[in-house]
Amino acid sequence: MSAFTDISKIDKKKYYFDEVAADSAVRYIETHCYHAEGPLSGTPLILQEWQKERIIKPLFGWKHINPTEIKDANGNVIKSFNKRKFSTLHMEVPKKSGKGTLSSAIIQLLMDIDQTEDTMQVVGLAWGREQAKIVWDMVNKSMKASARAKDKFTFYAKSILSKDSKRVYKVWSKETGSNDGQMPSVVLADELHEHKSGTLLEMAEKSTITRAQPLTLITTTAGSNLEGIGFERSEYAKKVSKGIIKDETLLVCVYCAEKDDDIYDPKVWAAVHPMLGVSISIDKMQEFANKAKASAAAENSFKRYYLNIWNNTKSQWISDTVWMDSMWDFDTTELIGRPCWGGLDLSSTTDTTAFSLVFPVGDGYVSLNWFFLPEEKTKESINEEKIRQYVGWIRDGYIVETEGNVIDKREVVKTILEQCEKYDVQAIAYDPHLSVDVVHPLTEEGVNCVPHGQGIVAMTFPTSKFEELILSKKFNHLGNPVLRWMNTNCSLKEGDSGAMKPDKVTTGSKRNVRNDGIVSNIMACGLACDPSNVSQKSYLEETGGEIFSI
Repeated sequence: MSAFTDISKIDKKKYYFDEVAADSAVRYIETHCYHAEGPLSGTPLILQEWQKERIIKPLFGWKHINPTEIKDANGNVIKSFNKRKFSTLHMEVPKKSGKGTLSSAIIQLLMDIDQTEDTMQVVGLAWGREQAKIVWDMVNKSMKASARAKDKFTFYAKSILSKDSKRVYKVWSKETGSNDGQMPSVVLADELHEHKSGTLLEMAEKSTITRAQPLTLITTTAGSNLEGIGFERSEYAKKVSKGIIKDETLLVCVYCAEKDDDIYDPKVWAAVHPMLGVSISIDKMQEFANKAKASAAAENSFKRYYLNIWNNTKSQWISDTVWMDSMWDFDTTELIGRPCWGGLDLSSTTDTTAFSLVFPVGDGYVSLNWFFLPEEKTKESINEEKIRQYVGWIRDGYIVETEGNVIDKREVVKTILEQCEKYDVQAIAYDPHLSVDVVHPLTEEGVNCVPHGQGIVAMTFPTSKFEELILSKKFNHLGNPVLRWMNTNCSLKEGDSGAMKPDKVTTGSKRNVRNDGIVSNIMACGLACDPSNVSQKSYLEETGGEIFSI
């Protein structure tokens, strides 16, 4: 959904609008900044109304009423100024919205006329070498197109330096290595959705702490990585714009379609693409829409690039939009003492273990989930792009970190027994593979554990039931972020006569692709919906094996 900072709610007792500064910023850009590429190359950059009112004027016009003082080593005030209210801009717009040209203009303006400090370091952030070249070219070409900038700056192969050597622009990438000792004044994070983790952005932002008036510019389109830093910052910005999270330092400008919008309706295009009819024609948009109707892959691309909708283009079984539709506010204290059924998927000794409880509530179901991860895995994960998010989930209590380099089965057993004391657990379905160390002590404590085959025959009923409940919005997962991520990693394996089971998405590598929580919920769902459909009998018929009493 489109999201913008509500200027009318700014506290006038703390901040004021400097019209002179706001108008000056607009006038500078329209006088000294130029288009560097495309049909308008070489012509002045004339701002669109939305660029003026939602970005430039608020960013440079709103200031703190109380002045900020810069003092020398002896405590003498050497400079006093009214600091800008917003220290971060989150601009998220569809492709062909001119974000690169606009962000380059902001960089040029700051390097040229911002006199907050005598020195200024501006860094553009890029995840890899290819993106580094794009980020570099974006600012380099734009500033070279300006006669004023060419007169005041020297352009080198990898940096732009003012003639007095006090102001510099360069690019940092993850290949750059450590940038310790650097103190950027301005950080430009373009196409944040391409960043595999938040390492680079977080390092750059921390490095600005000594600056009197630092500024972070996040400019991006939607992406397909629903567990990365780009999506995380996007969700945060939207919550700030709604007032769910209070952050007076963040200026939000997000143009995107609503999840229920008709993506083929030109009225929707006009509402969510601010440059429709300017930098992209309606005919071209229609051409992209027609291609989107022909294939799911093209539709996903159309949504992401031109309507700015985050989505996962892998062979995902349940779309993120459908997944997030199946939740509602619920007081989980109402589940205490209520009958429920469980699912346990240990998967391996060195990665996530998932335990789920599913509670029938009214005509729907509510799911509670516990995830476990070895301590050594989380240390390793800091340098692992795909699973860095684990660290945040552990911090927020969604994952239990166990000691050592393998899953501590005792911690799993302890947690399950605690839940059995709290809730009326009727039975727990488990994958017989690698489960003995957990199931044995549970059964000794009187927990009813039911072996559950993982083949397509045994999994068909619970999988189809789980899908039915999600599609009918009757399965409340409570927005658990780990489970949401695992859903993006889950595809569907189909057999004859409607047979189905969960599988992992097809990617270049299945390393760190986890769907354990979906599997544990499916098993629990099968028991909760109809215990007779998941039994030792169905497992034996499928495998021809023997089940031993534990």
